Amino acid sequence: MQPKSRSRTVQFQSLAAKIRSWAADKGILYLKDVKPAMLYEWHGCWSETARLKRYRMGTATRNPYVSHPHRFLKCAVEAEHLDRDPSAIVKRQKP
Repeated sequence: MQPKSRSRTVQFQSLAAKIRSWAADKGILYLKDVKPAMLYEWHGCWSETARLKRYRMGTATRNPYVSHPHRFLKCAVEAEHLDRDPSAIVKRQKP
């Protein structure tokens, strides 16, 4: 397997930090605690002018923050850690 590039590693670290911060803010301890409404609310916070600096991002930047957790949660369903994927109804935004 090819090692990840530095920029890819930084992107995943940034994503992981945002997810940890969001989960801590919401009191989420387990995957089963994640609900679609929570994901929609979280995505609704993202914009170029967001109140919190960690949520300031453009549309193109937001898409990985939707697609990577979606793939992770889909994998969790396939591994039978979850019954249903809470991100299945959350769609990527068009730039």
